[in-house]
Amino acid sequence: MKKVLTPLVLALGVLNASSVLACDPPEKPVIPDGDNSTEAQMLAAKAEVDNYLEAGQSYLSCAKSDRAHNRMVKNMENVGLKFNLALRRFKKSQQV
Repeated sequence: MKKVLTPLVLALGVLNASSVLACDPPEKPVIPDGDNSTEAQMLAAKAEVDNYLEAGQSYLSCAKSDRAHNRMVKNMENVGLKFNLALRRFKKSQQV
């Protein structure tokens, strides 16, 4: 019986440890300069921002402290603002 329980306990410990280790904030995406970007670059940036925001939401569910939670929320807001500014600049550059 002990031979069966030992691997099971170890496996559960590894799963638990990996879920704790997986709670890292996502890396901020690089936002292109909207004035000098192509449509393909802006679309790629949008996809990266969407992925970042989704990963940020996941991180918020496992953040251990209020400080970490608040920092992530602020970072997500800043990334969204920077992307929206770049998008406005891109659209303006396309009207010329």
